[in-house]
Amino acid sequence: MRNEKEYRLLSDLGRLMSKYGPKAFEDLAADLSDPRFREQLVGILKTTAQASPRPSKGKFSGTSPSSTDFRSTLLRADKEKGALLIELYDALRTRSVLPTLRELKSFASDNGLSPIKSRSREKALIPFVRSFLKLPVEDVRKYLQRIEPTPSPEDRSLQGWSNIIFANRSQVRRA
Repeated sequence: MRNEKEYRLLSDLGRLMSKYGPKAFEDLAADLSDPRFREQLVGILKTTAQASPRPSKGKFSGTSPSSTDFRSTLLRADKEKGALLIELYDALRTRSVLPTLRELKSFASDNGLSPIKSRSREKALIPFVRSFLKLPVEDVRKYLQRIEPTPSPEDRSLQGWSNIIFANRSQVRRA
């Protein structure tokens, strides 16, 4: 193999065994031994590659962007909004705010944000933060003020529990 993409392509081809069965693979192997068939296959692959649209950088290419790619898109937003959203994204990744998928979904629905359809918290983070990019910076600040920090598990003191209890009571009174 020359590179990882070629290896992944062959791996994907191997996964098709369950769909087409071993007989189709045996027939393909026999056909590949014929030089005329190989020439035709090479022509088909080249034509397909040239006809296929090339994913441009910066656009969604079917795979989820890495956190550094996503952070760089946040930097391109308005300077203040970008800084706020990077702080939010980092806090979400470290679970210092909205530590569970349920809390993330509840916050989105309670505040009229785009519903979260992801089934894992990690996959929900980028769409959740991305939903703030469309909003004005003043609205972003208002939403972020509503997010309560997660109490640290080490803070099991009486003061820590008091903060949790009284914070919950003040939220109930506001509602």
